[in-house]
Amino acid sequence: MPVNKIDLFLCDAREPISEALLLKYLAALPYKEQIRLTKFSGVKWKNRLISLALLYSELAIRTGEKSKNLKISRNTNGKPYLEEFSQYKFNLSHSNDFIALAISLTNSIGLDIEKIDFSRRNLPRISARFFSSVDNEALLKY
Repeated sequence: MPVNKIDLFLCDAREPISEALLLKYLAALPYKEQIRLTKFSGVKWKNRLISLALLYSELAIRTGEKSKNLKISRNTNGKPYLEEFSQYKFNLSHSNDFIALAISLTNSIGLDIEKIDFSRRNLPRISARFFSSVDNEALLKY
């Protein structure tokens, strides 16, 4: 992976996935993550499982380790990092049924996705505050 390359993945978790495949995803995760998933149920469980399966499988590809053997910890600011392979930086974000993952080699990375509710009356005020005038005009056309 080149130093300045960022791999970005977007997953639509609304797509149907068989129970057998979900169980295969679960079995590929480290035990700690499997236990953590017991806090969730239904759609939240499915979406968390898919996001973790995506994260661990992509990190396993890059490191050459089995996904079950990878250890993710958090620094003092809560940012996740991969133990023993700290050169890989990554960030995971969820919004409704969408999952985004970004992975970089050596460059810190942040990622956030959010569902935009275009019916909100305060959208023009918010967009004027955060977007350039060109971006704001394009957004408000929708």
